[in-house]
Amino acid sequence: MKKQFLIGCLLLVVVNLFAQTNCTIIVRVGEMPISKKAYLSIDGHTDSADINDNVATFNKQLDRAVSANLMFVKFKGGMVSNNSAKWMYLLPGKVDVEVMEVDSIFKAIVKGPELTTVYDEQLRRPVDRYNLKTALLGAAYRKAKKEQRDDTTFLKQQQQNNIRKCFEVPQIYIKANSNSPLAIVALGFLGNGTMNNPVHIDDLERLYNSLTDEIRNSEDGLKYAEKLKKWKAAAGEAKKQQ
Repeated sequence: MKKQFLIGCLLLVVVNLFAQTNCTIIVRVGEMPISKKAYLSIDGHTDSADINDNVATFNKQLDRAVSANLMFVKFKGGMVSNNSAKWMYLLPGKVDVEVMEVDSIFKAIVKGPELTTVYDEQLRRPVDRYNLKTALLGAAYRKAKKEQRDDTTFLKQQQQNNIRKCFEVPQIYIKANSNSPLAIVALGFLGNGTMNNPVHIDDLERLYNSLTDEIRNSEDGLKYAEKLKKWKAAAGEAKKQQ
């Protein structure tokens, strides 16, 4: 009887551990991509899933929150275009991804554990909308003939204004959520503080220091602090050479 009780307890522990680490990602598509497959990349490793009846399912074991991207074309290395992938912040639990347009996968809506949903609603999708508009304005400006450039100055101004607004999105989140693990993720949207960046190194340092001790001393917080230290040193060297 005691042995059976111990086995039952052990099974319960295993089930609970699985429930705490299992992440099920259900992808629903409005139209079938040419590949008839979906690809999920995490930490440089890519898994594929067949799309059956417009649904693809991934099951992952996660021991921490991870950044992931979903695509309909297999990733072959290099940079991932923001428009060709859906970036997500995954945690254990059930995640639903609704893809309305296969050619605009970045517009997909992601809902799941609280931080997964918040990342998509308050960071990823707003930033992607501004990125798309910036790209369209830039393309229109570049296509203009040389003699037309003076008449299309407003396009360049709109593009710069759009970039500024894009960089405001993560800052607004950080200032309102200094005790959220996503604050460190939001800092990652702001680049490395170079001079041609709307957010300079001093701004990054100020934002980082505004976070709570718990977030700054977390694993991700300490990693960001190391990056910040290197960026600040590089910025100092660049300033000396000017």
